[in-house]
Amino acid sequence: MKHIIPLNPIIEKMSDTELQNNYAKKLVVYGKQNYYPVFAKRIHKFKNFLFLELINNNNINDFVMGSVTTSWLIAISVLDYCDDNDIKKEMVTLIKQNWEDINYKSFLNYIKNEKDFIEYFK
Repeated sequence: MKHIIPLNPIIEKMSDTELQNNYAKKLVVYGKQNYYPVFAKRIHKFKNFLFLELINNNNINDFVMGSVTTSWLIAISVLDYCDDNDIKKEMVTLIKQNWEDINYKSFLNYIKNEKDFIEYFK
């Protein structure tokens, strides 16, 4: 399966502690967007952290490219790399409760052709 956000092999090899410490740095080594897929792969350890980041207003309003926000990158990473369908469903509920309607609809439009993603939003 082709992933939307590729895994950085260097970040993937980091321990959980290294991952957290590097992400917390003011200047995040390798860019913070590259950490989300690894956090998502390790969702059972980082779910609370990722979900807080997902609904953080700074991330919701942080446009990284066009209309894509940091929160979108987090959501895509979870949809792409998390292997727990219940957690994906929980994330969708959180998105519906916390994102503004226009942001939510724009995100759905962005992922509409990703069948494996959009099914969680029906």
